[in-house]
Amino acid sequence: MKTWETQVFEFKPYKEVPLLGAMDEIIENVETQSMELMGMMSSKDVEEFKEKVMYWQKNLKTVDQVIAIWMDVQRNWQRLQPIFCDSDDIRA
Repeated sequence: MKTWETQVFEFKPYKEVPLLGAMDEIIENVETQSMELMGMMSSKDVEEFKEKVMYWQKNLKTVDQVIAIWMDVQRNWQRLQPIFCDSDDIRA
């Protein structure tokens, strides 16, 4: 929980539009903590904390999926933006 309380998405300007900056640390945290949670779920002592572990597994999966979609959309936008916004003949 402490790790995620301090995580911040950083943005960088790109043609007057903010884009996600480096995501390495956040992605690494998602992967590391997902593996740790899977290890906890396989433990026989998880019963007391099972709901909390499942809650965090679901949240981390959602974070991972949102980041993947966000990065995909951002990559497509960067590729297509010059074609549709900077090209006078296409805009016309």
